[in-house]
Amino acid sequence: MLSKDYFQDIQESVRQSGDALVVHNLRLSLRKALQAAIELNQLIEELNDLKAGVPPEVWANM
Repeated sequence: MLSKDYFQDIQESVRQSGDALVVHNLRLSLRKALQAAIELNQLIEELNDLKAGVPPEVWANM
């Protein structure tokens, strides 16, 4: 399936961003939020690649 566990990576980046925001480290918070966005984009790209190799009727049932 997916070559990387993006869900955990994204969740961790978002958590770290929130933690940094709570302690008023805005730079770190922004960096972690951007990291989460990049990882989410990679997940979307992999899902699109996966979808391209699956027949439409199979994908519809997923």
